[in-house]
Amino acid sequence: MLLKKNTAKIIFILFLFIVPYIISAQEFPPPDPLTPTSSGKQKSMPPHPRVILLQKLKTITDTIKAEKVADIFMKLADINQQRTGQMQDVLDRMNAVLQSLLQKIEQASAGGVDITLAQQAANEAQAAFDVAQAAVASQSAKVFTLDATNEATLKPKVGQQVSQLQADLQAVRSLVIEAKHKISAVIRELAKTGVGKIGQKDKSATSEPALFQPFIP
Repeated sequence: MLLKKNTAKIIFILFLFIVPYIISAQEFPPPDPLTPTSSGKQKSMPPHPRVILLQKLKTITDTIKAEKVADIFMKLADINQQRTGQMQDVLDRMNAVLQSLLQKIEQASAGGVDITLAQQAANEAQAAFDVAQAAVASQSAKVFTLDATNEATLKPKVGQQVSQLQADLQAVRSLVIEAKHKISAVIRELAKTGVGKIGQKDKSATSEPALFQPFIP
């Protein structure tokens, strides 16, 4: 008799716990493993740029030559990433200097110092920096590809890409250097006001600051 009572209690307890779980499972079924959820969509990996390039060169019957061209373009991409990475490092350091100068200008203005020329130079420096930053980002994102239908046009087109990369990097580098000169102008103008550590009116106030000289790649 005691055993029957204990068994009945166990069944009753199991009933209390299992039934709500079954109901909950029916109301909120687990997601179908074959159906991706919005938060866990699996994205297919894009093909490697070299694979894409070889597909574009599939009309070239000389597969060895096509492979060499693909290697050249991968090298161009590596050079582009390396140079733009160096220029981005330069811009990061220049931006830190520019922000420090802007802070000094703000402090000087609050102290009643006439910083009109320094502020004007800072505005020009910020604009030049923004242009250089955008140019570096754009150049870094460039994808190197080639459409060639025959071997006769292959070599000239490769040469054009090499020349274009050199020209593009030089153009971007010029913008970085221009931003450097503009920031240097802020240093000189701020030095003339006697603000901060650069406020000593010596040769550093009129000569090109050595601050950025080792930075430009």
